[in-house]
Amino acid sequence: MVRRSFDIQIRSEAKKFRISLSRLKKTARKILKIVGWKKGTLGILLLNDAGIRKINCRYLKHDRPTDVIAFPLLSLRAPKGRSNLGFLGDIAISLETAKRAGKELGTGFDYEVCLYLCHGILHLMGYDDHNPSDRAKMWRKQDRILRTLYFRKGYQKGYQNWPYKKLKHSS
Repeated sequence: MVRRSFDIQIRSEAKKFRISLSRLKKTARKILKIVGWKKGTLGILLLNDAGIRKINCRYLKHDRPTDVIAFPLLSLRAPKGRSNLGFLGDIAISLETAKRAGKELGTGFDYEVCLYLCHGILHLMGYDDHNPSDRAKMWRKQDRILRTLYFRKGYQKGYQNWPYKKLKHSS
């Protein structure tokens, strides 16, 4: 039996949003387990829209807020989901966008945060969504993970709306 060991570091700079960091860590561990990652370290930064907008502008040259940004540390991509390498990378998540999206789509704040976490982890593992073919593969994988985590827990209502509805970001 392979023992899974994950070190997940979370820092929140979005002080006005209440979120259970222990539950977020637990969810990250579950996602990593589902995708077959055996051990490693993951950094998660929780921000508001202004904070993620700064990161998006600085590193990706997009002057707007977004839901999630992933910074992979692996320079050589391992087979998707099958690595024993140490540090996966960092994920920045906008809690403000999650709150707004949860309300607009009827999915709820917690679900949106989980969605962004899953999306970010898949990016760290080498999945991409910049062209239709890659996006379809990534979203199918994401869909399977989210169904495993949430469909058994009653989050079905607004799930079919994502990612097909565009959200309005505040500037």
